[in-house]
Amino acid sequence: MNQILEFLQSINDGKIHQLKNKDAFAVFDGNNDEVMMIMKLHQQGLVDINEAFVNGSPTITGYYITDKGQQYIKDHTSKKLGNKIKKIF
Repeated sequence: MNQILEFLQSINDGKIHQLKNKDAFAVFDGNNDEVMMIMKLHQQGLVDINEAFVNGSPTITGYYITDKGQQYIKDHTSKKLGNKIKKIF
């Protein structure tokens, strides 16, 4: 399974999620892999983010999956299941 699909499946519960690394609150410096993944998915429209300023620095206060992200999961999991079924027969 690819990293994007695994990440989207892990947050596909309808809740707003927080960054795992709380020390990385000044997030837009490019040094945090979790933030870079979230920003990449946000640019593609697969997740949406809540932004704020903390101590004058831009910060992601939460993120959640979008409808497009849920469709991405459906598209990519059904293809894999279909390919597995084809290989069996």
